[in-house]
Amino acid sequence: MEYPAINKILAAVCERLQEIPDPAAPAQPLLREIRTACITGYENLFALLPDLTAFPAAIIAAGNLSFPEMATVREVELAVIIIDEFRASPELAVAGYDLVDRFAECLTGPFPGAALELGGVHFITEGIQPLELDGDHTGWQYTLKATAGFLS
Repeated sequence: MEYPAINKILAAVCERLQEIPDPAAPAQPLLREIRTACITGYENLFALLPDLTAFPAAIIAAGNLSFPEMATVREVELAVIIIDEFRASPELAVAGYDLVDRFAECLTGPFPGAALELGGVHFITEGIQPLELDGDHTGWQYTLKATAGFLS
């Protein structure tokens, strides 16, 4: 018996994010780029991904793994790093909050307290925190916990 592969979990989140429509053009996806990456922090994000130039974008990475309940389940911490271009005008500066709200709507369950289920894996939102990137970009880290039992 084994757990769902981490790359399969990341791909499920990636597919879900591709479904977020652009409010300005609903037939188009909101995110210009979505990537999975094996990174341990966001401090050197642009050094690691210098070709990341289309925004808004999302980087999905796995973090801590834990095995509660005597290893009958595995929990994988996921970070969805949301990146957008910095907007200096006060009216456009708050547009980033719309982006955060759209992510929250896409990555939460059908009602408060319910897990989002994708491919047999349950996702619970743990939190969203702003990130200090460079002066040209804004960012947030959306943290999820992906929980799944053994595959048979």
